[in-house]
Amino acid sequence: MGSEGVLRMNASRHLFHVALPVLLLAVGVGCSLGAEIPATSFRANGDLISGWYWLRDLALAHQAWWTFEGIPAGTEDVVLDITCLATSRASGPRGVSAQFRLGRGTPGSGAMGGAFYVQEVELPNVSPPEDPVGYTCRGTVVIPRDTPGLASGTLTVFAERISPAGPHVAFNLGSIVVRVAHAPDTDGSATVERGACSRAVEGLAALTAGLAFPEHLARENATKYGSEFDVNQFFVVLDALAMEEGYVLDYVYRFESIGGHPVLYARPEGQPPFATYADLAAADGEPRGEYLRHLRIADTPEGYLQFVVLAIMGEQFYLYWHAFYNDLLPVCTVEGLEEVLESLDGSFGWAMSPEDKARARAIDIVPQVSLGAETVVVRLVTFTRWGGFIERVYTITRSFPHEILDVRRSTLVEYNCGVMF
Repeated sequence: MGSEGVLRMNASRHLFHVALPVLLLAVGVGCSLGAEIPATSFRANGDLISGWYWLRDLALAHQAWWTFEGIPAGTEDVVLDITCLATSRASGPRGVSAQFRLGRGTPGSGAMGGAFYVQEVELPNVSPPEDPVGYTCRGTVVIPRDTPGLASGTLTVFAERISPAGPHVAFNLGSIVVRVAHAPDTDGSATVERGACSRAVEGLAALTAGLAFPEHLARENATKYGSEFDVNQFFVVLDALAMEEGYVLDYVYRFESIGGHPVLYARPEGQPPFATYADLAAADGEPRGEYLRHLRIADTPEGYLQFVVLAIMGEQFYLYWHAFYNDLLPVCTVEGLEEVLESLDGSFGWAMSPEDKARARAIDIVPQVSLGAETVVVRLVTFTRWGGFIERVYTITRSFPHEILDVRRSTLVEYNCGVMF
């Protein structure tokens, strides 16, 4: 996930011993989370506006501090569930992700200085379209058990901006809560039947390969007429999945000035299809991913794997301009891995170095599925030209309606082709 440094502090000041050049994207963990543990104390010196303390001074002296007590002992990781606000300037625009430095550890007491581990965090903006402000950012950060203070059940956390040019970020008492991660009870880890993953991935790719882009979709408020690609063909390949009785799979096309892509949704049989994305959004709000809750999964390792493959690849057709960044590909076999590595020869962007190719060949790429009493965990390796080889661990509810509870990501071999659309 990147590097982290140690911050040591005494009673009067703190000093960074290691700079952190890499931003960390905070993501969910591949396990269930316990009840919330709220902070017992909070203080901040930012600008107080409508109950939020904004860290936004040029001197970077603004900070927010939380202390948590009564964290149960154990071996499980501790998770910080973080909600904050962010924008690029005073009264700035919506849609800005939060970037800040997060310290966690113990402040010590008296003349004894404390020790903090520090990392740079980026949280995605999750504001729905109907939010009039659009500043809300949310994510989780995993805290290892060896963090100073946790052995005694206490934890102190602080947040501060990274640079004067960075986003303004705002926090309050409830912005961070602690949860303890519990590994799910499983019936055991199962290797997916050989070839099942590649059949799903290659089958979906074959269905959409060579589709002629409908020119009528490349316009504002793009209208779908019904003669376009039928996504229900997916179920010919993904034979362990089926739509909930009474529903069909459908999509609209979302076109913006910098790109366009399909948006899948579940439509009741007998209900006329939506013609435009605006029509769908007006009826159902922001429906991204909601169709997955209307899928029935055969209760087998292959079924849950197909579910994840569809979630990754289902909207990778009729891509326009910037939407081509969505190239995430599950890599299931040695043959598939070699095909990816062969393509990284410099014919599209930067070539991958021989050293990184050797590291990629050492990856365990066999998908794993762990069936638990209430949840299923699917682990597989993916590749994108704008990130490299990334392990993804999905936690899915085993009972219907099926839902992806969280996704844990870990970069195995970093790569960026350098191409910008």
